[in-house]
Amino acid sequence: MAFWNRHFNNINGGDAPLTPTSASHYGSTFEQGRDLPYTVLSDEEYDDDGCPILYPHGMITSEELEQIRPSNPGIPTDDDIRQLYPSRFQQPLRLPSPKLTFRPQLPSIQTLLRHTGPPEHLKDTNAPTATSANIMASPGKENAGIRGRRVGTTVWDGNGLNMLARAMLTVKPYLAKHGKKGKCWEEVRSVMLQDGFKHREVNSAAFQRKGDDLVKFWKDPNSVQPGVKSIAAVLRENSAPKITIASTMDRVEAECDEAKNKSDEAKAELAKQKEENFLGGEEIRNNSKTTMRSRMARQAQLVDTGSDSDSEGTDPGTPSRKRKASKQASSSSLDGEKPVRKRQRTSIRRSSTTRDLLDYMKEEAEERREQHGDVMHLLKKQGKEMNDTLGGFLQLERERFERDK
Repeated sequence: MAFWNRHFNNINGGDAPLTPTSASHYGSTFEQGRDLPYTVLSDEEYDDDGCPILYPHGMITSEELEQIRPSNPGIPTDDDIRQLYPSRFQQPLRLPSPKLTFRPQLPSIQTLLRHTGPPEHLKDTNAPTATSANIMASPGKENAGIRGRRVGTTVWDGNGLNMLARAMLTVKPYLAKHGKKGKCWEEVRSVMLQDGFKHREVNSAAFQRKGDDLVKFWKDPNSVQPGVKSIAAVLRENSAPKITIASTMDRVEAECDEAKNKSDEAKAELAKQKEENFLGGEEIRNNSKTTMRSRMARQAQLVDTGSDSDSEGTDPGTPSRKRKASKQASSSSLDGEKPVRKRQRTSIRRSSTTRDLLDYMKEEAEERREQHGDVMHLLKKQGKEMNDTLGGFLQLERERFERDK
């Protein structure tokens, strides 16, 4: 009868043996120990697992218990309750077996070690600690324990983001047709791996998410999205990575804006136009480089870089003016013009009078004037050639613009 007494004492404020789950069978709660179920038990009624058999209707409230106590001031028996409430002693209910009770699933040791690390007495004190500084030293390195990031995730540094921006500008995934974007991002991944991206386990979907976050960051650096915030931690204001990536991201952002709300045909036409502009710009750039190299080579022939040794019998203690003979001294010419006349200098030491010095200075000035005239003639000719070249490209652009209108 000890179990029955615990039920009875619970009405008076004692500890309840029932759980909220078992109390739900009776439509009652454990609020402040009031109106709790009073279950009638018998010492002989137990099941095979040792659990008592409860009768769902065999219960009384505290108000009903007060009606029984005047006739029996002690603990009421089963017969007393049956006489007052005979309908409640029907359809016995068996409590669930202890074998079927809820048991919480504790995390495994491997899970705890992965999130918290090994205990202090098992840690290697000589092993280097994982910090954000040494993890971001190279692109694509795995996170070994940065706070707030899942272990094993890829940490992007400024170099990796710059490589991603250049690959996006080369492949142009935002101008791809519907259904072809996945292939374009796979090509972006291939370009980055060729450029030296170390983390080969990163798939194309991860590159696409990072590329989208990079464009979102360039539009709104103060966004609270997690992907944008992780990029903002690397591309800080006035930092070297942000300055390096600025021009590339401006062009990528422009392509993304141009591709919005456009059909596949319009995107293809836009990509074709950008490709033609790129090829035209490359041709102009290459022509400019060729012209600059030719100009520098011709000007180098006019620069005095040598030394002129003195004649025999001169005073060894007196300094001499030096010049070095050019490799193409006598045969070089400027595009069919008159041959370049090298400056012939006379040693000042050889002159003994003021008149000789004056004659020398006049001769020197005349030679410099002739050389200056040659250089100016060459520059005018090259400028005319450059003007004709750029005028031709400008005319092509005008015709294309008129045709597209």
